Amino acid sequence: MSKILECVPNISEGRDAAVIDAVVGVLDMVDVLNVESDRDHNRTVITFVGDPDDVVEGAFRLVEKAAELIDMGSHKGVHPRLGAADVLPLVPLVGLKMEEVVEMARDLGRRITAELGVPVYMYEKAALIEERANLAEVRKNGGEPDFGGEIGSAGVSVVGARDILVAYNVNLKSLDLGIAKEIARRVRKIPSLKALGLMLKECAQVSMNLVNYRETNMSDAFAAVEEAAKKLGVEVLESELIGLAPQKAFGERDLLLKNFSEEKVLDLRISHTL
Repeated sequence: MSKILECVPNISEGRDAAVIDAVVGVLDMVDVLNVESDRDHNRTVITFVGDPDDVVEGAFRLVEKAAELIDMGSHKGVHPRLGAADVLPLVPLVGLKMEEVVEMARDLGRRITAELGVPVYMYEKAALIEERANLAEVRKNGGEPDFGGEIGSAGVSVVGARDILVAYNVNLKSLDLGIAKEIARRVRKIPSLKALGLMLKECAQVSMNLVNYRETNMSDAFAAVEEAAKKLGVEVLESELIGLAPQKAFGERDLLLKNFSEEKVLDLRISHTL
């Protein structure tokens, strides 16, 4: 395959297996690499790749099915969210320029609103308003969606184009949400690292996005959380990679990774499509 596009949608359902299976079931035209659900977050991260046209079509069908099955009026979970199909980033992997993917994302956003009636914010490289390049700003400040107006039971989808992002969490040997939030505040000073402190059922968590793994990888993030935790009198329990990541994103140290296998190394998973 000369061109490979990746999509990593996050849907606002992490508990009902039937709903998750139904949403993933519409992706028969692409290669689904990973499906990862979290009950506390009440969220599922899906990773799929393929020919750009097929990936965009799969993303549209995913929004359609999620909007049909997920009611945001009754949704509860610790992770911030805006919609049933909450975020849909398109990521160029092979043979694509970011400018091409930006146009794909904007066309997808328009189509979602026009055909499904789901309002859409555009973010990251595909943002139409500069402040909305940052997903955190979209969640915090909202405002009139870029496409569509009235918000229904499916909420608002956030569609964008971006580089590879690594979703990485570190769990603490603590039930103190305040400590997790303080650690997140401290590690946010590190370049290319976004962090939130969250409370899971069994532990506090520092939930991070590494937006440039070449600048700050998982080893860097783990070490920063571990150091901050130690200063606050707590220890690290384990860490977890949500979705997939390139081999170079791991770094050199032991990350105490939960439920890890080589199936989560992006380079290995896409090698058969090249």
